[in-house]
Amino acid sequence: MGNDREITVIIQSGRGSREFTFRQETKAQDAANEAAVALGYPPGGAYVLVRLKTGEELDGQRPLVSFQIEDGETLALSETGSGV
Repeated sequence: MGNDREITVIIQSGRGSREFTFRQETKAQDAANEAAVALGYPPGGAYVLVRLKTGEELDGQRPLVSFQIEDGETLALSETGSGV
């Protein structure tokens, strides 16, 4: 678990899942891009994160803290337009 300025999440994709720790102020788009590259997707793609708990697609311009994501929550990584 991170400190109170960080959040740890599990990000699942078609290429597996992995635990990531981000600063709470990290924008959802930046988190999606970082996770995509770490999971083996090409940089520069159009990636989004989705909360599995609610089905909500995270607005890429908002910071992670604004979604009230719980520490340890699982998110899904998707490439927009591809159904990854």
